[in-house]
Amino acid sequence: MIGCNIGTNLALPGLLSRRTRMTRFDFALIALWLALLAATPSVRAADVNNGRQVYNLHCAGCHGPTGLSVMPNAPNLAGGGALLRPDAAILASIRGGRNAMPAYAGILKDAEILDVIVYMRTLRR
Repeated sequence: MIGCNIGTNLALPGLLSRRTRMTRFDFALIALWLALLAATPSVRAADVNNGRQVYNLHCAGCHGPTGLSVMPNAPNLAGGGALLRPDAAILASIRGGRNAMPAYAGILKDAEILDVIVYMRTLRR
């Protein structure tokens, strides 16, 4: 045991004494938890304005600037039917490509694709 006393205010008689000694294992668990916490990417809200820019650069050529497809078999985004799937499913389709659409993995970051998805959802009519 390491000589680190911590106070507890738990009202669980018999489970923990008033003072508890932390073991090396306890410290290792805390260190692991802190390392995992530090490695977790931060969450950010999608940016619809960036989504519009990326969409216009990479998507509008086939899906049209307003979401009305200009290429045969390209989903009509303004109708909303193509957007009824969860964001994760749409993200996977954009990453991996689908039918005539090229894969954007390695071209766009996931954050950019999520920005595009948020923008595409504004095209519904």
